[in-house]
Amino acid sequence: MGDHRGSSADSRYHQDDVNNGFVPVDKVTGRVFAIIWPFNHLGLVPSQNPIK
Repeated sequence: MGDHRGSSADSRYHQDDVNNGFVPVDKVTGRVFAIIWPFNHLGLVPSQNPIK
């Protein structure tokens, strides 16, 4: 989203783009493995195959 959320655009802003606001899988360079904020959602994220 960017450092200045008031001036940044998330995927909802890019719905008319070629990828409809999504990042192509071949452009992903890492994966999330944990949630640390908010604290009530603290935990590990299970690994999943994104191509299904």
